[in-house]
Amino acid sequence: MPRDYIVDQLIVAFKILMVRHQNLLVTIAILWLAAIILAVKMQIHQAETHKNLAKHILFNGHNSVITIAYGPHLDNEANLLDLWLPEEAESAHSKALYPVIVFIHGGAWDSGDKSFMPFQLPFNNRGYAVASINYRLTREAPYPAQIEDCKIAISWLRSHAKVFKLDPDHIAVWGISSGGYLAALLGTTSDTEEHQWESPANISSAVQAVCDWCGPTDLTTIAQQAGTNYVLSHSIRRLLGGTPEEKPDMAKEASPVSYVHKGCPPFLIMHGQNDTIVPVEQSKELASRLKSVRANCVLELIPHANHHFADATNVARVIQFFDLVLKKSD
Repeated sequence: MPRDYIVDQLIVAFKILMVRHQNLLVTIAILWLAAIILAVKMQIHQAETHKNLAKHILFNGHNSVITIAYGPHLDNEANLLDLWLPEEAESAHSKALYPVIVFIHGGAWDSGDKSFMPFQLPFNNRGYAVASINYRLTREAPYPAQIEDCKIAISWLRSHAKVFKLDPDHIAVWGISSGGYLAALLGTTSDTEEHQWESPANISSAVQAVCDWCGPTDLTTIAQQAGTNYVLSHSIRRLLGGTPEEKPDMAKEASPVSYVHKGCPPFLIMHGQNDTIVPVEQSKELASRLKSVRANCVLELIPHANHHFADATNVARVIQFFDLVLKKSD
C-alpha cells in the first residue's frame, strides 16, 4: 500500500475525528485555558501578598531575626515585633507548621522593649517560632492600649501564619512582670466576649497556653497585699489614669482575674517567694480563681527568689510546659 495513500487516509480520519468530537475538543481547550488563567491569577495574588507583607517587614536578617510592623502605632517602635523561626523553616521542602511562643516584656508598663527576650534559641531548637513584641507604654497611652496592642499582635501572627509556616492553632504567650500581667489578660479573655479589645480585623486573638512570670493579676487587691511596700503604686496610677480606689470599675475591668472562666487555656504561673515588687499573693489569687473553674493551672513558687529569677533552669521549665500543652499529639 503506497505511503502517500496511508498518510491521506490518516488525515481524513483525523478530520472526521475533529468533526465528530468538536464539542469535546472545544471543552478541553476551554478547561486548559481556564487552568492557565487560574495559575496566572494565583501567581499575581501571591506576588501581591508578598508585596503587601514587604510593607510590614522592616528588617530581615538572614538566619536571624525578622522585625515586623504588626500594627499602626509605630511611634517609638510601639507596634513592632521580632520573629525568630526554627532553622529548618527556611527550607522550601519543609511543610511543618511551627507553634508560636509570643514573649511580652516587663517594665511596669512604662519601660522595656522586645529586646528583653534573650531566650529564643532554646525555643527555636525545640521547633518553636518565637515572637517578641513591643506595645504602647503608659507614657504614650494609658490602659487599654497595652492589651489592645497585644491582641492585635496575636491576630497579625495568626493572619500571616501561612507565610511564615506558623501553626495558627497553637499560639502561646509568655510574659514577665507587667508582661506577665498582659499574658494573663490575653489568656483569661481568650474565647470570651466579655471585653471590648478584639482586633479590628475580626481575626481571633485567642491563645492556647499562658506562662505568667510574677505578673500583677488583680489591681483591686494589690495595694492591700503589698502593704507598706507598694512599689507599683505610681505605675498602676499611670496605667489607669488614677488609683484603683479612684477608678474601681476600671481597675476591675483591667484585672486578669475578672475574666477567669472554665474555657481558659492552660496556665503555668511562676513567682519568686521573696518578690518585693509584685506580691506573691497576686499569683496565688489568679491560680485559685483558675482552679475554682477547673481550668488547667500549675502554680510554682520559686524558693528564695525575688522578682528576677530568669535562668536556664526556669526557662527549661517553661519549654517543658509548652511542650506538654502544645505538642500533645507529638
